[in-house]
Amino acid sequence: MLLSSVCEPGGKSRPPPTKKERRMNLAVSVWQGRVAPLFDVSRCFLLAKVESGRVMSNREVLLEEVDPWERVPRLRALGVTTLICGAVSRQLQHQAAAAGIHVIPFVAGGVEGVVDAWLQGRLERDDFRMPGCGMRRRQRGGRGRWRS
Repeated sequence: MLLSSVCEPGGKSRPPPTKKERRMNLAVSVWQGRVAPLFDVSRCFLLAKVESGRVMSNREVLLEEVDPWERVPRLRALGVTTLICGAVSRQLQHQAAAAGIHVIPFVAGGVEGVVDAWLQGRLERDDFRMPGCGMRRRQRGGRGRWRS
């Protein structure tokens, strides 16, 4: 099990690490064992050290900072290179990118399933998209025809 109960209250995904990227530090914003719906107010994160496509160790971190602008520098100081989260403001996403953190936003689901899917390159599936964030069906040319 990736998570304990410490944090439970009272684009496109990146493919799994290649041989070049054997060591990565993944952070997932967490709320009640699931990906937190909004990064900007997240305080709990799962940090996982990934080597050769496998989670070697993980721990939970509770960030006490109230200011959302402190989250990204704190995650970077913890060595985070990839962040999986729910919704995120454009400003914080840009701040993370400028800090060298690859952000995979608009993800939903149980943390363990999300991490497994990311490691296997399956995070883009509809199963892991936040409601309203997936273009499952689009109208074609305003003619009333639907395509998948």
